[in-house]
Amino acid sequence: MAGVAQRTVYGIRRQVMEKLARLPVQFFDSHPHGEVLSRVVNDFDNISSTLQQSLTQLVTSVVTFVGVIVMMLTISPIMTLAVALTLPLSFVVTTMIAKRSQIYFMERQQRLGALNGHVEEMYTGHVIVRAFGHEQRSLDQFNRMNDDLAEST
Repeated sequence: MAGVAQRTVYGIRRQVMEKLARLPVQFFDSHPHGEVLSRVVNDFDNISSTLQQSLTQLVTSVVTFVGVIVMMLTISPIMTLAVALTLPLSFVVTTMIAKRSQIYFMERQQRLGALNGHVEEMYTGHVIVRAFGHEQRSLDQFNRMNDDLAEST
């Protein structure tokens, strides 16, 4: 299962790198480098771990589901029917919850990208920040962004 996930992520990573290579320079001028890096690195880590876990769980879940249905039919066909009738409702509720939580996940990813972009810019421009005496302003901005990220979690 891990091999399938790794091959999938490899293919997606190649497509993203090809896309990044085709983007105009103004894209990179208008987006902090840390934000772009954060999105690429964090998203690939999330995709890879999700695929590895999901593929393994899928096989286990299918086998368990079939076994449970067989046992339920053996024990009580009426109870099996009652469960089968409530499953669509649980799928609808789960879908609604997933859609709502996706909004918060996107917001968190944007804040994480902004924070990483700030850190990257301050790290690469450390000499300039110190030369103009903006260390405290940079630290205050970092703390504000870090607090925003913590609140979104």
